[in-house]
Amino acid sequence: MQNNQINSKIKTVSLELSQVNIIPNSLRANQSQNIAMNSLEIPILRLAHHDYLDSHNVSLPESDLICSTKLIYTWELSSYPELRFKNKGPGIGDRKVAGSERWGRAMCRLILSDHFNIRFFADIEEVINKSPHPAWNNFEIRRRLPGDLPDYFCAESVNSYYFAEAKGSRNKSMTVGTQYFNNWLQQFNRIVLRNKIRPIATKGYLVGFKLANEQKLSRMPKVLVHDPVTYGLKPDEDDKADLCGQLAIRYHYANVLRLLGFESMADSLIYIDSKYDKENDIFIANIDGFPKEEKFVIGNQSMIFNPFFHFHIFQPYVFAVRLETIRWLKDAIENNNFLEIPKFKSYTRGNLSLIQDGTVLGASGYFKAIEISNIKYI
Repeated sequence: MQNNQINSKIKTVSLELSQVNIIPNSLRANQSQNIAMNSLEIPILRLAHHDYLDSHNVSLPESDLICSTKLIYTWELSSYPELRFKNKGPGIGDRKVAGSERWGRAMCRLILSDHFNIRFFADIEEVINKSPHPAWNNFEIRRRLPGDLPDYFCAESVNSYYFAEAKGSRNKSMTVGTQYFNNWLQQFNRIVLRNKIRPIATKGYLVGFKLANEQKLSRMPKVLVHDPVTYGLKPDEDDKADLCGQLAIRYHYANVLRLLGFESMADSLIYIDSKYDKENDIFIANIDGFPKEEKFVIGNQSMIFNPFFHFHIFQPYVFAVRLETIRWLKDAIENNNFLEIPKFKSYTRGNLSLIQDGTVLGASGYFKAIEISNIKYI
């Protein structure tokens, strides 16, 4: 059927970097020079992958999975080599989030993960004004001024953390120095990371995605990355801010676990003294082309059972997590140690996307369900 034809796996956008002092090698026009390339290739399935991880409706993850993977089909994107949406482009999505905002958030996560090694994302509404906890040395994130705030508190590791603002727009200018841009930039002045004594200046990223459609070919899709700093003083050794990234890591994986259906294990990441159900069944699969010893945990929403306890995958696309990552999370929760986080390379192969946090999104044909196990025994 024509509507089920997979769209081109790679689309291009123009690229602008602002105040990025050291340009990542993956964004350089020439590896020997600190100059950014003019355009960037975007793996579409990986964009859908990050969109799914940003799911708002985690109580019904299968509907979000369908919503996210719709992007790779021809009814969402045009056939142009640039990342252009069909007709007028996305409107209001199933998550009650404007389409431009939704894909702006997904693009922000993809850019920061693929090119700046920022792997873990906590929605700012989840972490702001929370009571400080010893797990992150009694630091807290507070609002300073009224108005919109950055979208994320995010991290590369426990001791490398950032604020990030995602912007998706069909009409507003994605140009540094414009009124729209300056309004977005003000969001970083309205939030602060602080200890009991003083505010701590925190590095930030603003990632803007200018959407384009096939009705106005003069408008090119564009990604803008700007590197601001939040209000506060430069941290010193006495601040002991080296564990603050743990907050983003905990919330990131709590969302991942909920997408798998592991609610109690997710709660134990957020509520430090919470105990999780170690009797939870987990469904383990191999992926075609990977060594058999490399195993993946499949989300509950992707499985269907028969009376003889055999099971198979019924979703056209499957969300999974590397078994190594689940084992690490189990150990990190039990020992409150988030320092040695497994790291994987992001890549897309056919209709399969794997990213640095150990999560996988791919067509169900890649997955072969091999066993039912138990969290207690992995």
